[in-house]
This record gives sequence, structure tokens and C-alpha cells, in this order.
Amino acid sequence: MGDTRRLVRAPSTQQRGGQKPCERPTARNGDNGQQNGRSEGANGDVLREIERMEGMVGKRMYRGLLKSVARVWNPKDIQDPALQEKVLAHMQAAERGLRRAQAACGKVGLAVFARVLGSLNLSSLDQVSNLTTLKEIVAALEGK
Repeated sequence: MGDTRRLVRAPSTQQRGGQKPCERPTARNGDNGQQNGRSEGANGDVLREIERMEGMVGKRMYRGLLKSVARVWNPKDIQDPALQEKVLAHMQAAERGLRRAQAACGKVGLAVFARVLGSLNLSSLDQVSNLTTLKEIVAALEGK
């Protein structure tokens, strides 16, 4: 049997901040600096969350989501707070999907996992760059 680390990347331990998106603190600058319903500090928090997600979802998925959702390469280029939240939501969905794929791999075995990835011309989850492909992988694994 091969080394499972090539096919399945374990989530980093640094990623577990312990806060859910709805529990993130919002910062205020003292002057009710609301911008589109959000304070400037909250926008910075969302950007930091997005940047932190790179370690969780991997570089290819991170870049793929930034490009497909916001049409940027750098999250700091996203000016619209609603778009920042949308990008973060997609990143969090990718993290959940990767965890589900890893869990399913543990249940179905490495051989089945490798066949599912191979059917999509992939050799590891690190090569997945979008949620659609990730959903296909999870559905195929959980259906086995």
C-alpha cells in the first residue's frame, strides 16, 4: 500500500481557531464607522479569516476560490464586504468538504479513494481547485 499522506492531506492544527463564523468578534473604531452595515474592523477580521483559510484548504483550492468567486488573486483586493463574506463562506465549505472526503477515505479505504480521484484525473485532494469537483469526490466516496 502507498503512503496515504500523498492522497489525503490532514488539516493543520494551527487552523482550529475554535471560533465559528457567527462567533467571530467584531471590532469597532469608536465612531460608528459603519460601511455597508459592517465596521471597518469587521472587514479586516473577515480578510484575516480568508487568509487563514489557505492553510486549511490548500493553495490550489484557495487560489481557485479567490479567482472564481471574487476574480482576484489576493483577498485584500476584495473591497465589497458582502463579497468578502461570500468568499469566506466558500472557503469554509471547502474545508468541510475536505474533512468529509478524508473521513470517507478512512471508511472506504485507500484503493477506492484512489480510484475515485483517478476517475477525475487527480492524484490527491491537493489538486482540487473548486467546490464542484470536491462535491463530486465526496458524493462518490460517501456513496460507496
